[in-house]
Amino acid sequence: MSSQSTKQEGEPLTNSVLTSMSVGKIFRDCSKRITSIDFDAKGEFCVTASQDESIHLYDCKQG
Repeated sequence: MSSQSTKQEGEPLTNSVLTSMSVGKIFRDCSKRITSIDFDAKGEFCVTASQDESIHLYDCKQG
């Protein structure tokens, strides 16, 4: 294994960037609030955990 870290570059997360964003997906599978969300390295899938103790895997490309 390599000990090199990868640097990710992108646009800084400023107030103007945040206010320009809109809702892209509403997760309706959970009965309570989502407490965690994470994406795979390619951004194809995301997994959520919620207060109702459920875990859901979503295909980001298919919706």
